[in-house]
Amino acid sequence: MHRGEKSKSGAKGVFAGITDVKADGKDIVVVTLKDANAAFPFLMTDYHMNIVPTKDGKADVMSRDGTGTYLLKEFEPGVTAKFERNLNAWQSGEFGFVDTAEITAVLDDTARESALLSGAVDVINRPSLKTVNRLKRVAHVNVLAVESNLAFTHPMRMDVAPFDNNTLRSALKHALPRQEFIDKILFGYGAIGNDQPLGPVFGSFDADLKSEYDPDKAKSLIKSGGLDGTKIDMYTADTAYGGAVDAAQLFAETFAKVGVNLNVIRTSKDGYWSNIWNKKPFCSCYWGPRPVEDMILSIAYITGASWNDTVISMPRVDELVVAARGELDDKKRNAMYTEVQMIISQQGGTLVPAFGKDVAATSKKVGIGPKLGGGWEMDGGHFIKRWWMV
Repeated sequence: MHRGEKSKSGAKGVFAGITDVKADGKDIVVVTLKDANAAFPFLMTDYHMNIVPTKDGKADVMSRDGTGTYLLKEFEPGVTAKFERNLNAWQSGEFGFVDTAEITAVLDDTARESALLSGAVDVINRPSLKTVNRLKRVAHVNVLAVESNLAFTHPMRMDVAPFDNNTLRSALKHALPRQEFIDKILFGYGAIGNDQPLGPVFGSFDADLKSEYDPDKAKSLIKSGGLDGTKIDMYTADTAYGGAVDAAQLFAETFAKVGVNLNVIRTSKDGYWSNIWNKKPFCSCYWGPRPVEDMILSIAYITGASWNDTVISMPRVDELVVAARGELDDKKRNAMYTEVQMIISQQGGTLVPAFGKDVAATSKKVGIGPKLGGGWEMDGGHFIKRWWMV
């Protein structure tokens, strides 16, 4: 489903190295790889990669048959999903502590937080960072903030003018108000970013690679490149991440000081990911954390990847990503990823002012273990099977 020639899956890049998948008896799946991939078992944890039956030769994603801790009972896209415990799950007895669970989509921050405060729901993800400190003061609410590799990105499509000009891209990076972004948009729940996607929880993260806020350098680049007065549009909506619209206005103010006129175009929340992201030349974006470097790089930073939202195509990056997959020596592999970070930071097309924390809020009736996964939001995406009701 993901690796087929006509596949439009966002995970196509992750699984492009698979040449064959077949069953061996009832309990074994054999995956044949084109090239070595030391982190391949971790790639199998990607949220795209669920094992489901086939129906008429296609993946039957709505089937109630599955290997997971919970079975899908009802599903209304964009509205709700209901689950019941799978008594025959392979992890039954180890995980799965509630009989049923329901996920409801509530896009409005105030409505989502009100539902938690009233007891209508037990857990919410992504509470508004503007009001999260108020939630902390509520006796029956528990606020979680987990270190993660989530990245607040602002992709510029490098095949479209004026973003095909690295002098302009470099100037915007120097003009990016990183600490102000953390203070005013993330309300302290973040760390300075350096315009590449590998966050501080990765073992390969290069803490010495800096992207400094330097408006004088930005102004010099704009002047030397004959770019003074350049006008650019930025598409945004708070669907991208909470505070994205405010962030765009902040960027407009700071870019104006170096000679770039940023026109902020606020779009509808509905359809943002299908109509704006990966289509418009410059927009707001949010990349959730992944457990291994190859997962994010293969999805969005190698030539031809389905979710390559900057259209980056650099042979050296492609070469390093493939080589790192098969490298068993951590030190050598991290050196490869260090070079990838440097290239993308200095030549790539995304502005990453900060990496953030995974923030969620729960009723204190919800039991949570001593360790929380940070490979994806909400305990690595496994909150339903790992958490329990007290």
